Amino acid sequence: MKIGISARGLGEGSYAISTIILQLTLEIIERIEKKHDIFLYFNDPSHEKLFSSRAFKRSFNLKNRFIWDHFWLPQALKNDNIDIAIFMKGTIPFFLPCRAGIILHDLGYFNNQLRPYRPSETVYMKTMLARSVKEASFVFADSEYTRNEAIRILGVNPDKVNTCYQNCSSNYHPVTNHKKRNAIRKTYNLPDNFIFCPISLSPRKNFHRILSAFDKVKKDIPHDIVITGGQQWGIDSLIQKKNYELYKRVHILGHVSNEDMAGLYSLADFALYPSLLEGFGLPVLEAFRCDCPILTSNTTSIPEVAGDAAYLVNPYDIDQIAEGITSLALKPSLRQTLITKGHEQAKKFSWERTAQIILNTIEAY
Repeated sequence: MKIGISARGLGEGSYAISTIILQLTLEIIERIEKKHDIFLYFNDPSHEKLFSSRAFKRSFNLKNRFIWDHFWLPQALKNDNIDIAIFMKGTIPFFLPCRAGIILHDLGYFNNQLRPYRPSETVYMKTMLARSVKEASFVFADSEYTRNEAIRILGVNPDKVNTCYQNCSSNYHPVTNHKKRNAIRKTYNLPDNFIFCPISLSPRKNFHRILSAFDKVKKDIPHDIVITGGQQWGIDSLIQKKNYELYKRVHILGHVSNEDMAGLYSLADFALYPSLLEGFGLPVLEAFRCDCPILTSNTTSIPEVAGDAAYLVNPYDIDQIAEGITSLALKPSLRQTLITKGHEQAKKFSWERTAQIILNTIEAY
């Protein structure tokens, strides 16, 4: 069988999606061995070097997503006589010459209250997702929550959509080397005690309530708050409007390299991630793997990832978030309990298991 994988956009946009595309594709290649031929399609030739020579690679260097998706890719699939293609970003092209499977990461485009994406992107993706789930031979969802949303919003036949949980990069593990820990602390000018907020500065990451909750308890705890975020939408002025005392204790790092993220989790006393909407919730798993206790949301997909190994709160309730911050900041025993539980919870997620679910489905067609 000839299996194609669309790897457009690898390294662009969402870090979580790029991680899934890279790690899951690597695992699929590893598990296929000599059973099938696998073809990878890129819009950046430099990404070819990330993958094994066992895969056939096709590249067309083009930033225009529409032309790449709907004109170049279908022709490339046709030329290679592909039997089944996997589309890692949830949409399939027009004029598809083969059977297709898609992976749904979240359906935030359909959330009219949060509106987490740009309007033009939302219109395009709503149209494409609705069409793609109908055209696809099989659909995979990152969580039961996303699977149920696909059934509810898009009317997908329940028998057609399977849950395949994702995993995080192998970069995430406890950083214990003192020299490396000190270097990271110096590079980012980190305070002695801090809460790590691994969020992008976008509406669904709940930045306003995080600040409000921290403002309530800042006098009761010794911690500052350290935030990573690639999308800064007037954030400095927002903090300053709160008050100067809050401003001094909120550190916004901006983009942080993947290599340093594990160090930030490892140095933090705990992580704070009360996101309003997640299709999976990769930072929860990253925290578990770095021995970092985490406060996170009790909504959408996050409880599936967190189990009983995180401090869960209603992300819309500022008082609950504030109470959780205080508890984790002042109770080392609670933090240690969550670290221990996090070790066990993290064992439930693996790229091997996810790739096997996908391959079993493909081979059944």
